[in-house]
Amino acid sequence: GCGPGQFAQYVAHELPKIRYQGADYSKTAIRQASNNCPEFRFVERDLMQDDALADLEGDTYIILETLEHIESDVELVAKVPVGKRVILSVPNFDSIAHVRFFDKEEDVVERYKGQLTGVAVQTVPLGGRSKIFLLHGVRGVAG
Repeated sequence: GCGPGQFAQYVAHELPKIRYQGADYSKTAIRQASNNCPEFRFVERDLMQDDALADLEGDTYIILETLEHIESDVELVAKVPVGKRVILSVPNFDSIAHVRFFDKEEDVVERYKGQLTGVAVQTVPLGGRSKIFLLHGVRGVAG
């Protein structure tokens, strides 16, 4: 989900020519994001519903700090339309709110390679041992 719009604020400030749309299941998050970035469109949405992405068109689907919180993470990535670019991030550390975390880059690739082609991953250090793995690829054949 887009949460309260932190990434949207970054896009508005750093990439002003980008047209951004955000979705989140939280009514509160959508209200905050809309207040923080009124220039963008935000919708309350359960992304696990079959038609959740129907009216959200884009060239790139960005899923940041979300997949580690949900059991059906691979299914969510599979909802991205075939041929669209996907950028996602997941942590290497455990938390009470996480259903999974990843020890190394190869683990992230292994988890999502069935849905994405041309996969590349980068490690972003956060300090101490904590890291974020940033993966990008193209949504492959529906499966």
